[in-house]
Amino acid sequence: MRSAASPPASARARPRNTRRSRSRITCNRCIGKPMSAEAVLLVHGAWQGAWAWERLVPLLTARGLTVIAVDLPGNGADGHDPATVTLEACLDHLDACAAPFERVSVVGHSGGGLIASAWAERCTKVARLAYVAGMMLPAQTSFAEVQAMTAGECETGHGITPHLTWSPDRRVSQVPAVAAQAIFFNDCPSQTAREASARLTPQGDGARAIRLTSVTRIRALPRLYIEATEDLSLPLAVQRRMQALMPGALVAAVPTGHVPQLSAPQLLADQLIPFLTGARDDEARRMRREPCPAARIARALTPVSPLDPTAARIGHDTNGENDENTRHLACFGQPHCDGRCGPSGGQR
Repeated sequence: MRSAASPPASARARPRNTRRSRSRITCNRCIGKPMSAEAVLLVHGAWQGAWAWERLVPLLTARGLTVIAVDLPGNGADGHDPATVTLEACLDHLDACAAPFERVSVVGHSGGGLIASAWAERCTKVARLAYVAGMMLPAQTSFAEVQAMTAGECETGHGITPHLTWSPDRRVSQVPAVAAQAIFFNDCPSQTAREASARLTPQGDGARAIRLTSVTRIRALPRLYIEATEDLSLPLAVQRRMQALMPGALVAAVPTGHVPQLSAPQLLADQLIPFLTGARDDEARRMRREPCPAARIARALTPVSPLDPTAARIGHDTNGENDENTRHLACFGQPHCDGRCGPSGGQR
């Protein structure tokens, strides 16, 4: 199968009959899309585009996956003014990209993880959700809040934010090339880093400053979080705090900076392919049934007392099931807990 990437409206209805066209979908150049069983959507991060996945796509398609590298609205490929792009526009675009398929797996990189989450919450076609150094956030929590939670834990600083340049109305930001090379592409070959920095485009905040209203469906999906352990943009402490706030994901790691799809595409493909092909679905289901790490500790250390009616709720459910309240009650007060769980159970 061939790689793919997303559609402008003007080109969506024109059929082509060659075999090659039936297996290729190119974002913003989509021509005649036949219904197919399953595909993988790659959602780029802020300031980037479908080009960021160019080195990864051939590795995935070589394993028989149909891949769509998406160009989100406003990233320079479709003529939209980035200042006017909204989250809803991005989600509608993903709907259009997924239209030819019965099921899709979604991979979100960096801020693209948040857009992937928002779309997976509303689109019933989504079968799996993977994050590559991505923003995996619970409901009603912004990325800025997670950064604040981990402010004292990040030895590498505050990522790209202090280096951004802004439009006068602060609706659009840009990344200076020097900062991009130092923070985004620090472990890429120098020529790759220069070329990638030159391809970054202005980013509207309407599609970046996002707060999810619900994560109910996301929590029920098989999820994979791939850590970039040498990331200077999204430090490891931040990545792990997000995992603690959204437990239940499989976790893998690559020893790279922020953009492993450019710096180490084979390492990234090796982690993604078993998940995207369904080989880890059973493992992912087991993870979703497990409580968070603090809940497992509480279960092991807290004695069950028949005189204490709350004991069964704090990590000691007798039938082996663990609902959200049990998990977060047990999490509350543990070393990794930030207090959001609350003593009344369930995330606030």
